[in-house]
Amino acid sequence: METTIALQVLLAPHQTVRLTSLLPIEISIHNAASTPVTILDRNTPLDPDAGHLGVLKLHDAQTHEEVPTSTISASRIRPPLLNEYIEIPSDTTVKRTLELRVDEKDIQAGREYTVRAEGYWSAVWYRALSEITEEQRDHSLNATTGEFLSNVGRVKVE
Repeated sequence: METTIALQVLLAPHQTVRLTSLLPIEISIHNAASTPVTILDRNTPLDPDAGHLGVLKLHDAQTHEEVPTSTISASRIRPPLLNEYIEIPSDTTVKRTLELRVDEKDIQAGREYTVRAEGYWSAVWYRALSEITEEQRDHSLNATTGEFLSNVGRVKVE
């Protein structure tokens, strides 16, 4: 069932980073719901590999051209492992720093870039992880799904 998810994906509005092939991108997910939520982290900003899975899009701030990023295609164990579920209490924010891999020839020191997170929540439950049965987790039963789209963050490369 696809619906509006009460999770806000926010990028730091302005970041300054060194010129390197791994750009650290600060991101946070805020649970605006009145209950805890549990999320399957695969291909979301909470996925430890999100910076390599195409969740983040980078553009030159002046030309608006997309900057190529190195992405991987991941085969996943099915059903997901228990540590792939993240519980976020009500009115709480979880922060992560993602590594976005770029070729240094595609970015320049002194330039500014925009970054945005976009994708799809594949399984979200409006309850604590301890209240979700193994069968529900294994088959995403009673989970909601929906798209996520962050604000646009700005990254200055030095």
